[in-house]
Amino acid sequence: MSKASEIKSYESRNEVNKYYICESCHIGYPLSIVGMLKACHTCNEPHRGNYSFFDSTIPSLVDMIYEYYDLKSSDKYAPMFESHRIAIVIFYCTLAEVLMDRFLSNVMNAKRIPDKVQEKLMADNQYLSVRVEKLFPVLTGHGWKDSLGKAGNIDKFDYQKISKHFMYISKVRNNMVHRGSLLVEKGEIEHCIDRINPLIKLFVTLHNLYVHPFYYPNKAIDLISLADERILREGAIKD
Repeated sequence: MSKASEIKSYESRNEVNKYYICESCHIGYPLSIVGMLKACHTCNEPHRGNYSFFDSTIPSLVDMIYEYYDLKSSDKYAPMFESHRIAIVIFYCTLAEVLMDRFLSNVMNAKRIPDKVQEKLMADNQYLSVRVEKLFPVLTGHGWKDSLGKAGNIDKFDYQKISKHFMYISKVRNNMVHRGSLLVEKGEIEHCIDRINPLIKLFVTLHNLYVHPFYYPNKAIDLISLADERILREGAIKD
């Protein structure tokens, strides 16, 4: 593996593992920010331990992406690299979908939406594009593009590009699965690798925007909005 590849691999694996969550106010933060502080820098509640922001699925997906990407530099596996490219696309797309799924589930849990209704909402809106266009705005009260703008202003990053890319990769993956198309454009794998870190950071920031406020004790929030009442009553999102 090249030195550049090693650096990318280390940075992305470190990125996904560096985020923790306050068990009191549920804000996500890089551990380096709080350092040796004994209390949360947001709610001031004492730390009773450091809890990883992501479950083990996310680091595992990042590791699998890099396991296949690392083979690119090996002459031994060169003839097989096309299959590795396909695997990277599939795993990257899965990473984006799992990040979105976890985020939506966290929003629904924060809003105290019953488990059965959550299951129905997710089942009725299975595709990533549908969840972005319909489920996300209903649950958060904000449009996807507007939310990307807010997150971008906070992190000083253009998340619109990240969104366009993983929506495009989702279509590429779907063409592979449903149409048997195995075409992966030149340079696309590197684009996936370069966007892993900002993709992870995006969903931490979205969590802090739309999930953390429900748990922050110093901010009164009406847990059941009019939109939530419709969700609870109908258990579905209609056009």
